[in-house]
Parts: sequence; structure tokens; C-alpha cells
Amino acid sequence: MIMRSFAFWTLLICVSAGMVGCSRSGASGDSAALLSVVDTQFVLRNAQAAKAAAVQIDRMRNDYEASMIGRRNDLEKQARELAAARAEMDADAYSQRVRTITNQLDALGKEAEAREQAFDSASSDASLKIGTTIIGIVDEIRAERQIPAVLDRSSVVGNMSLPDITPEVVRRLDQKMPALAISVPAAAPK
Repeated sequence: MIMRSFAFWTLLICVSAGMVGCSRSGASGDSAALLSVVDTQFVLRNAQAAKAAAVQIDRMRNDYEASMIGRRNDLEKQARELAAARAEMDADAYSQRVRTITNQLDALGKEAEAREQAFDSASSDASLKIGTTIIGIVDEIRAERQIPAVLDRSSVVGNMSLPDITPEVVRRLDQKMPALAISVPAAAPK
């Protein structure tokens, strides 16, 4: 127990003092760092594949929103025309048309909600694919540099000067995955 405590405090002192050149045994002759960090959020925002995926999803979402606005405007126009013709229609025909337009507006809202979920799912799938590749790249770098552990920058508390492998991760991710094709299933016709 005392040895574990000593090893922990030795590690803490080496890391907090910025002595990342400490070896696993505590001597400073070994070149392997005890810890390194990677900023995965930075990678997910700045890698080519992540940017390309975001652009694709935004374009699909904007195109879909434009078509939804057109369809909603058509239904609103029908509702206005129906309101204007109410005096000339019999009550049953008018009620039936109101129900039809209302049902179409409800269906349009449900379709928009389902489509938004599909866009969110596509975005999550892209992040998962990129994240899986990031993990592989971090493992490669860790093995090459003989780093026992790599922490996510968000999990590091305080101002520690640890080697940051983020730029190398971005560079390798851009080489391995320069783009990512996104597919969102088309909405079912109503």
C-alpha cells in the first residue's frame, strides 16, 4: 500500500512539475512520457472529415427545410382559400376539407420531426465513425511513442504541461479519412 501511494505521489509530482520526461520507474533518463493529452473536441471540429460531414448534413437539412416551407405554405394557402369559400360551401364539405388540411399539417409536422431525428442520427453516426478512427490513431501514436496513457484534454484539471498529440491526431485523421459520405434516408412520400 505504501509503495502504491509513493508511486502515485511520484507520478503526481512529475506531472505537476512538468517533468513529462520521467520514466515509468521515476528516473528522468527515459524519453517516454508518462501521460499525453488529446483534445478530441478540437479534432471533431477541425478534421477534414468532420467538417465535410457537418457541411453535408447542413446542406441536406437546409434543402429539406426549404421543401417543408413550400409544402406548409401550400397548405396554408389552401386553408385561406377554404376560409374565403366557407360561405358558399355546405357545412359537411367544409368540415371535411378542414379535417383534411388539418391532418395534412399534422402529418407534415410529424414528418419534419422524424426527418430531424434522421439528421441527428446521421450526425451521431458520423461522429461515431470519426471517433472510432481517432481512437485507433491515438493507439498508434501511443504505441509509437511508448506513452502508457493518453488523456482527453477535457479530463485534465489544472494547468499541467503535458505533451499534446492533438495536431498529430488531426494530421493523421485527415490522411486516413479526408472525407466522410453522409446518407440520410429520404422521407417516405405522404
